[in-house]
Amino acid sequence: MRIPDFDDSTRVLDETELELLAEYLEGKLSDRDEEAFENRLVSDWAFRRRMLPIIRDCYKGEPVPIEIEAGMRLAERGLIERPRIERPTRRKKGWRRRERRRGNDQ
Repeated sequence: MRIPDFDDSTRVLDETELELLAEYLEGKLSDRDEEAFENRLVSDWAFRRRMLPIIRDCYKGEPVPIEIEAGMRLAERGLIERPRIERPTRRKKGWRRRERRRGNDQ
């Protein structure tokens, strides 16, 4: 995980916070600890200011299921944008028959 550069010392994570964040992002916290972490993000402005740049950076790529679940909860609390889940486009019925016909026409 890449840790973004911080412009001042008030936004630097200490070891305990970094470990807590890593466990949260990896889905290793209990449900109770996960909820406490998210509640603290909502209620503690300084904690949120330190954590959100890293959380947002982690959700830039294609999410895995645990990230989607955590992202949905954070989005419900208004802390990040709702994760965009793209579904593959569905092919119309009968596309295979048309493909076979095209192959025979050539």
